[in-house]
Amino acid sequence: MIPTKLRLLGKRWTVKLQSPKGGKDAGECDHITATISVSPKQTEDSRRDTLLHEVTHAVDEELQLRMTERQVRLMATGLLEAFRSNPALVAYLVGD
Repeated sequence: MIPTKLRLLGKRWTVKLQSPKGGKDAGECDHITATISVSPKQTEDSRRDTLLHEVTHAVDEELQLRMTERQVRLMATGLLEAFRSNPALVAYLVGD
């Protein structure tokens, strides 16, 4: 199940399983309301990728990295694959 609350760099975010404004994108990151929307019209695997993509946008904005959309997309997809392929890495990183 998709998490409904996140804490990113000390800021609380809400995650909603709903179509983003305009309905064209798979997800949306609203920095003003600290809300991430993920379209329910995706497979579970696509939702995971979209959520990490939008989290990457949130971190990018908070740290003023100025990543391009392509960079965000590739970074999120690459990290998700690394996490899926290496559960021991994830456990180590989060301290489990």
